[in-house]
Amino acid sequence: MSAIHSGEPEIGALPWGGQLTQRSTGVEPMVTEIIQHIGIPANIKGYRYLRNAVMLAMEDMTILDSITKELYPAVARHNNTTPTRVERAIRHAISSAWDRGCGDSAYIERRLHCHIDFHGEKPTNSELIALISDCLRLNACSDESRY
Repeated sequence: MSAIHSGEPEIGALPWGGQLTQRSTGVEPMVTEIIQHIGIPANIKGYRYLRNAVMLAMEDMTILDSITKELYPAVARHNNTTPTRVERAIRHAISSAWDRGCGDSAYIERRLHCHIDFHGEKPTNSELIALISDCLRLNACSDESRY
């Protein structure tokens, strides 16, 4: 159901025709918290792009099947930049976090209820986006099923 038909305020068009709504962006504080605890500096563009990418992936996990054709262009449109710059900035953000010691992965595991283990290796953009979005989505589903 699109935001137009549901009466929810529209935030932005998704590449597959859907809309980001106020309800779908209610996870933004949690996404932001996770990205901060990973150790990604908030002052770099990749921080904002990664947050946008995770939120788009939470809306539709199939976008991860075509990350360079759909996800990066969608994030680029939202931020008035190019898909190449989005990819590079996210890669730089991940590198910055891993160079700093990868943040608090024990906290992230407790918060997301997901096991995170990259065996000391820096994850790829798509690995990190998929991990965060999938764990948050599953966590949100389990929270909803309790009620």
